[in-house]
Amino acid sequence: MPDRSPPPKSRGREYGRALLVLCCAAALVLAASLVPALAGSAPADALVFVEGGSDGDSSSGGRSGLGALDNGNRTDVGGSLGNQSDNAFQSLGTETHFTVQSTTGAYWRTGSYDRYTGSGWTQTGDSRPYDGSVDLDGLRDTEVSYEVTLERSATSLPTVWMPQRVSLDEQLRVTPGGALRATESVPAETTYTGQSVTPPSDPALLRSAGRDYPPDVADQYTRLPDSTPDRLTAFTDELTADANSPYEKAVRIERWLEANKTYSLDASHDTGADVADQFVFEMDEGYCEYFATTMVTMLRSQDVPARYAVGYSTGQQTDENSYTVRGMNAHAWVEVYFPDVGWVQFDPTPGAARLQEEQEAFEASNENGSYAPTEQGSPGETSSINESSSETPGEGNGPNAAETPPSEPSTPASGEGTATESPETTDSADQPQPSGYALDLNTTPVPGRSVNVTVTNDGVPVSGVTVLFNDEPVGTTDRHGSVVATVPYTTEFTVSLAGRDVERQAALGAPPRGDLRYALDAPPVTLLESAQSNQSAPEGNTSQSYRLDTNVSLSLTGEPVTGNEITLAATIRGVPVRDAAVELDGEQVTTTDDRGRAQVTLPDESGNVTLAVSRDEAAGAETLTVRGLGLAVEPALPLSLPLQPVVVQARLGNQSLAGATVSIDGESVGETTVNGTLRPDLPFRDSVTVSVSKYGQTREQQVTGLYTNAALVAFVPGLLLVGLGISVVRRGVTPRSALRVLSRLADRLLRTTLATLVGFAAVVDSALHRAVDAARHVVATLRALLERRRALDEVLGSLRAWLLALVASNRTRIREASRRVTPTSGGPSTPAEEDSRTIREAWGRFLAVVSIPRARTKSPGEIATHAITVDELPSDPVETLRDVFREVEYGGRDASERLPRVEAAITAIEAHLAARRDGPDAETVERSDETSDTPEASGSTDGTDSTEPVDPAGPTGGSR
Repeated sequence: MPDRSPPPKSRGREYGRALLVLCCAAALVLAASLVPALAGSAPADALVFVEGGSDGDSSSGGRSGLGALDNGNRTDVGGSLGNQSDNAFQSLGTETHFTVQSTTGAYWRTGSYDRYTGSGWTQTGDSRPYDGSVDLDGLRDTEVSYEVTLERSATSLPTVWMPQRVSLDEQLRVTPGGALRATESVPAETTYTGQSVTPPSDPALLRSAGRDYPPDVADQYTRLPDSTPDRLTAFTDELTADANSPYEKAVRIERWLEANKTYSLDASHDTGADVADQFVFEMDEGYCEYFATTMVTMLRSQDVPARYAVGYSTGQQTDENSYTVRGMNAHAWVEVYFPDVGWVQFDPTPGAARLQEEQEAFEASNENGSYAPTEQGSPGETSSINESSSETPGEGNGPNAAETPPSEPSTPASGEGTATESPETTDSADQPQPSGYALDLNTTPVPGRSVNVTVTNDGVPVSGVTVLFNDEPVGTTDRHGSVVATVPYTTEFTVSLAGRDVERQAALGAPPRGDLRYALDAPPVTLLESAQSNQSAPEGNTSQSYRLDTNVSLSLTGEPVTGNEITLAATIRGVPVRDAAVELDGEQVTTTDDRGRAQVTLPDESGNVTLAVSRDEAAGAETLTVRGLGLAVEPALPLSLPLQPVVVQARLGNQSLAGATVSIDGESVGETTVNGTLRPDLPFRDSVTVSVSKYGQTREQQVTGLYTNAALVAFVPGLLLVGLGISVVRRGVTPRSALRVLSRLADRLLRTTLATLVGFAAVVDSALHRAVDAARHVVATLRALLERRRALDEVLGSLRAWLLALVASNRTRIREASRRVTPTSGGPSTPAEEDSRTIREAWGRFLAVVSIPRARTKSPGEIATHAITVDELPSDPVETLRDVFREVEYGGRDASERLPRVEAAITAIEAHLAARRDGPDAETVERSDETSDTPEASGSTDGTDSTEPVDPAGPTGGSR
């Protein structure tokens, strides 16, 4: 017998239809773009979508790029950073790179570079695997906790300098410069927390740091290329000639750059030229790369260790502890090394001008909020959009840089007591000749500072002269006429010379005047005092007096926490106060070392303490508020309950404390967030101990009565459940009847879901078929529009009518599909349903003759009892009717088998009532039947009297 089954359908036709649908969709998109352009309502440029266009406003010079999130080991000044194609530091893009929740605003550092090539920077040395801590050397001032959420992928992770640890499940490495870098790109939307400590930035402390650099730091971070022009070093020598410390050199260079160079993102330099040299002598403007590179190079020319750092400036502050950092915040700055302090941030880029550029880009992009950050760029310096303010570095504070052109550097203006410069070579006849003795100091005398005293006689250095400080011999001049001694800690300071008269020494066979020597065993007599004798005294300036500053400045490093150890640095105008007594609340606890520093342990009780430093007539004091660790535990719900969260708040004094370890019954459950809180869940116990720990301190708080609280909370639901159970029992509800109701609800839900799915499938199927027709219609319409056979208004009207018809058609399809799945309520009833309805009607007829009030609130058993005892109805028919109604309505039993018993019972009850009434039985029975057949008798309305209509379904109102 031949096979008459239909041939299999070809899959090729299905693939062709799918391809046709895709092509039509693309045609629709293209048509939607071309119609406005062809109609003249939009420029053609508006039809092109360029990915990454939000990176910056082209009118403002914005560019796209990864910013400083992917640094690499090499960067060229004015070129790309790492593997990027664009210069991140020239971008004014307002796209968000990451957001930060932080206890304080900061520069978000992503890397640093140590080797200058003349055109850019490279990072040398090997990184090491991150093992949970960075462990960098240096003094630690303030701890910063933060949470970073990346808005784009990154390999260089933003942190606050100096990072200690981060929480990130990635393979990380620590660079030689202390930055954290991922071995693979960290995806966008990644969130990690970090903790850092900031190095001290107190100018008084930095001035006293000195030059005792570690050999490896001095060797690596003072290198310059052999090609560095000599004129750059010569200019820097002259600019910083009278700076008394590396800190003052850094400040002098920074101020000169800010005063003489203009901020501009359009700057560029000649290829092959040394960037720093050209920026100093040939360029008038630049941006952060030029400023930072030049400052590092100039510092290195003075043997001050410095390096080039990159990352982001603070960004937009959107809340109290929230910051949004954008592409335009990519930034470069300088880090300078100070002995025993570490790497300290300096920012020579003019802050106000840079922030103004960023604000204009922000406003042009129509971003939400306002942009007006205030940044701490350098020690003692604050930058905002309106102005930049800085701390004055002290004596000898630099030239009037704005008036000194870089191509013709002049000698920096000196402060008090600057070094005597060698006279220029000129005709001696034109110069005044020195006469007699002269005494000179090479610098301003400050208590504790070493000064070089030079003694000359008629301009010739005199050796062997005893020099006295406040009448105390401090040394004898050498062959250069010099002696070096330390200025005493006194308010009045006099430098004088001691010895006998020259002529008397000559009579005794003393050396000639140019090699005058004095016997130290003779009583010291100043040359001014010798004028009172009969012998002649040498002429000239043989004594100088000064009034010294003896106010000691105190710099405190470390958290002022009870029991914590802090570092104290005592200085007078940047000079360390050595061997000074340190007192805590009037009691001496230690002395300062050769650097003017001391370690002081704060008391265990919180409150105000006074730290005082004194040596001779020099003294200074400062009151410090010592803060104690505090803890508050509050329930997240109205009551503390087992297995529910509580809010743990850690405080340090009146401030929230981030990064504190929270433990419950000795087991760590996490650390407090930036706002000082944590929400751990309590264990299932009646009493727990919550504690926080930080700075070597621990605070505890008991949380008790958890079981009691749980019982109180469970009392109300339990009471409701008991009441519900009683109600269910009274109404005769059985597990089987409840299950039956639930099954019906589930069946209805399933049918509704299937109807919805079928309807949706119908819409999708219709849409696929209509897509082809729509595409053909669009092509034909466009062709007619291009050939000007149809007007644009006509096309738009047709499109609107077509869309309305499509919506109406789909709505009809869904409704028809739903009807196919969900049965209607108007269909034919089954015999079982008819029998159940008959039993409910009989129960309604029974309720109509029972006098019980509020029948809706009574159970079938209560109604039956009332009918027998009060209404004196026959017990057997009433009990039969009661039992059958329960079995069918609540028990789900078969109604057809019990229907004859119900009919006989209700007939007997009605006959009993008819026999008790006056009149013919038939008339009474007919009247009773008419009453039971009325709508009121079926329980459609409520009533409180036994004759009032009630629900035929019983006390539950007919619902099951």
